[in-house]
Amino acid sequence: MIAQLANHWALPDKLDEANSVLLENGRAMRAFPGFISRQTFISENDPLRITTVVVWRRKEDHHAWLESPERKARAGSAGSLWSRPVEAEYCEVIPEA
Repeated sequence: MIAQLANHWALPDKLDEANSVLLENGRAMRAFPGFISRQTFISENDPLRITTVVVWRRKEDHHAWLESPERKARAGSAGSLWSRPVEAEYCEVIPEA
């Protein structure tokens, strides 16, 4: 399994809309092959930072979602919600014993 950790920084006047877009994306990806789970966090230190953790069976599954027409359609107008580019990284998921 692979997880992608992504930090998003919303514009102050767009926080509610940005959070809604991220939550809707999470709902949409649930039906996509290889999806396992997703959680969204809002920082207590910086409430404009929204962190998502998405777990996929394989990195290729996540890439397929990112390239899907559904995801691209959703991303079209979302660029106006963020104060800076998303910072994301992949992490290998280590199963708990």
